[in-house]
Order: sequence, then structure tokens, then C-alpha cells
Amino acid sequence: MSAFANLPISGKLMAAFAAVVVVIFASSAIVFDRLRVIEWAHDWRVHTIDVLDTLQNAMDAMLDQETGLRGYLITGDEKFLEPYHRGGNAYTAASQKIRGLTSDNPARQSRTSDNPAQQSRLDELNELARKWRSGFAERAIALMAKFETREDARALKGSTAGKTAMDLIRAKVHEIEGAERDLLAKRDAVQRQAFATAYMMTIVGGAASLIIATLMGVLLTRAIAVPITRMTSAMTTLAKGDITTEVPGVSRGDEIGAMAAAAQIFKDNMIERQGAQAELARVGRLTTMGELVASIAHEVNQPLSAIVTNGDACLRWLNRDEPDLDEARDAVSCITQDGRRAAGADGWSPAGARHSRRRAPASALPGGFPARVPVAAAGEFLPDTESRPPSPELLLA
Repeated sequence: MSAFANLPISGKLMAAFAAVVVVIFASSAIVFDRLRVIEWAHDWRVHTIDVLDTLQNAMDAMLDQETGLRGYLITGDEKFLEPYHRGGNAYTAASQKIRGLTSDNPARQSRTSDNPAQQSRLDELNELARKWRSGFAERAIALMAKFETREDARALKGSTAGKTAMDLIRAKVHEIEGAERDLLAKRDAVQRQAFATAYMMTIVGGAASLIIATLMGVLLTRAIAVPITRMTSAMTTLAKGDITTEVPGVSRGDEIGAMAAAAQIFKDNMIERQGAQAELARVGRLTTMGELVASIAHEVNQPLSAIVTNGDACLRWLNRDEPDLDEARDAVSCITQDGRRAAGADGWSPAGARHSRRRAPASALPGGFPARVPVAAAGEFLPDTESRPPSPELLLA
């Protein structure tokens, strides 16, 4: 089955067609051979029947000679010799025909003469007929032709010589006829057997061809149609993005195997692409995390910077010749609020990346301090403009 599966599709079709053709050819060859046997048996039957008919004609010719001779010996009238002479000619023609059917033509003899013993019997029959004519009939006619010897001719007629010779001829004819009828029976049996074999092989050959064609159809379905259906289903699943499906028929050596190899390459490419997409997603998540960390760092740095600024402002309020305790108290309050905001106690969340810083009033700052230094003054906020995410190199490090 594996060798058949590895054949090209054209090879599979040719193998299936060849199997059916071989069965049909084998059954047709047997039927043809039996038809030749039937024809051979028919030719032999025709030949045998012809021999039997000719043999009967020869026997009838002998009886005509005997009847004519008897009439002539009784009456002395030579007109009774006409059947005798006619019978002699008929016997000679029949004998020559029988001889022609059996041995005179070598080409025909090889086709029709399958019993050399018959030729010997025919020779014996001709010898018996010759002896009857020369030893009895011609002698009796010669004696009857003379008046003084007619009594001798009648006496010869009354003897058993003629009857004995004719009985021998009849026996030999019956022997030849029996042999021919035995041959006819054998040829009839051969012909009937050939007919039976031809009929049987016609039925068996047709049934075998139908069975082989059905088996080849099933085999081709399993070897071509089913794998193509499975391949189509696998390719449809792959097209939907499911890379867990197995590609069938990769190890095959036919066109279906080539299709499976191409589908396997397509699957491998999909796996590589999905891996690349997963890697890109991981890098994207790391980038987002970096931005989030930068935002958190900035939000922590903002209140810390404000704490330092407000602390410096508080020291300056206290270091004046006349310390301004109210302003120092406000600065300390701002420091407390910024500390809580840095610790997350003021409701900070990652979404609060847009918090602002408060600015101390310019009138409250001592000389030499910038007029717009960000301080933790209550009620005044500046938008965040310093948030900057760290680079991906720092996150990956």
C-alpha cells in the first residue's frame, strides 16, 4: 500500500486501469481460445458427418451393384446391369471422396485426418469391394453372358461366396462407421465443454472485471480522494490561524505529498510569524512599563522638589531679623502636604501623571530668591512639564 501511495496520481490511475485491462484480456483470451476449440470441433463434426454420408453412399452403391447383379443373373436381361455399373461408378466416386477427406491432400490431411487407422480400414474396404467385383460379380456376369454357362452362373449365385464377400464389406463399413461415430461423440463432447468454458469465462471475466474495477475505485478513493479531503481540511484550519493541526501526508512521494510539504512550510512560517508577533508584544509591554515607571518617578520627584524648596523658604523666613512665623508655618504645612503626596496619602494614582506644583508668592520670599521658584504654597499649581519616560535601553538593562 505504501508503494502504491508513493506512485504519482497518473501512475495510480494507470495501475488501476491496467488491472482491469489485464482481467478483461485474460478472460477474453480464454474465451477466444475456447471459440477456436469450438470452431475446430465444428469443423471436425462436419468432416465426420461428411465421411459418414460418403460411407453410406459407398454402401448404397455396393447394394445397387448387388441388386443389379442379382436381377441380371435371374433374368439374363442386360438392362439389369445398369444399376450394377451405376453402383460401381458411385462406389468409385465415394471411395475417392473418402480418400480425399482423409489422405489425398497433405495440407487438408493435417487438418482433418486425426485417425490413421481409418485409412487402413478404407484400404481394406476397397480391397474387399475389389475382390467381390473381380472374384464374384465379374465372373458371374461373364458366365451369364454365355448361354451354355448360365447354369454355372446361377449355381455361383446360389453359393455362399457372394454373400460372404458382401457380409465382409458390410462389416467393414460398420467398423468404419463406428469409428467415425466414436470420433463424432468425442468432438461433440469437446465442443460442449468448450461452449461451457466460454460461457463460464464470459460470466467469470465480467464479474472479475466488475470486482477489480470496484476494488480499484475504493483503492483510488483511499489513495487520492480521502488524502486530498484531509489536506483541504488541514489547509482550511491553518488559514484560520490554528497552528496546532497536523499536516497529513508529508511523507508521501506523490503530488499529495508535495502539497503536504508546501502546507507544512506555510505552517512553519505561521509559527515563526506568531513568535515574532509575541516578541513584539513583549517589547511593547516593556515599553509601557518603562513609561509608567518614568511617570511614577516624576510624580515622586515633584513633591520631593517642592519639599526642598519649601524647606529652604521656611529657613529663610525663620532666619530673618524678625522671623515671620506665619509664613514659616505655611511653608511647613506645604512640606507636610507634599510629603503626603509623595507617599501616596493624598489620593495619587498612576493616572495622576498630570499633577501640578504650587508656587510661593513673590512677596513672601526673601531678597535674592527667585520670584517664581516653585514652592508648596497653598492654592497655586503649575502643570507638569517635566515628565519624560526612560529609554527602552535602561528598562531592558
